[in-house]
Formats: sequence, structure tokens, C-alpha cells
Amino acid sequence: MTCIIGMACKDGVVIVADKRVTIGYEVIDDEQKIIELPIGVMVAPVGLVSLNKDRFIPMLEQEIKKRRIMTIYELIEAVEDVTIEVNRRYREIIGTDNLIKII
Repeated sequence: MTCIIGMACKDGVVIVADKRVTIGYEVIDDEQKIIELPIGVMVAPVGLVSLNKDRFIPMLEQEIKKRRIMTIYELIEAVEDVTIEVNRRYREIIGTDNLIKII
């Protein structure tokens, strides 16, 4: 189970997450779940770890550069588009829906 908590403070935002990941029967206790994008925004994708690291984040970073994202609304649209694309592309291979979700 992933736990990510964010809180607005007087001088900024605090975001914390657990670091435990379970892959089958393997447990990893030091996984970075909050990722800073090149535009200073933090994302916390949940789902299959390998898809997040190897596909989702690189694809999202590429979209940010390609679209020259300047607003939160443009970023939300890019996140939605990349999430749909990753889920569409890997749904049949892995055999499940909703491989990646955005919190």
C-alpha cells in the first residue's frame, strides 16, 4: 500500500511518502515515490514500479519539453495524456487495467 501525504504550509508545501515497494514476493524498503519534474512540480505516480520509472516519468518529461508547459492546466493535461498512453500501451502485455494512477 502506498501512502503519500501533502500539506500546504505558510511558506510552502510538505509532501511525504512511504518508501516500501512490493514486487511479487520481493520487498524493497528504499524506493523514491515522489519525483520532481524539470518544471519544479512534484508527482507521485502509483502502480507498477517499473512502468513508473522506465516509461511514465520519461514520457512525461518528454511531453513537458515538447509542449513547453507553462501552467498547471497544461501539466494536468500532459499527465492525463501520458497516463492514458502508458495504460493503453501496456494493458494487453501485462493483462490488467489501470497500471498507473496519479494522485
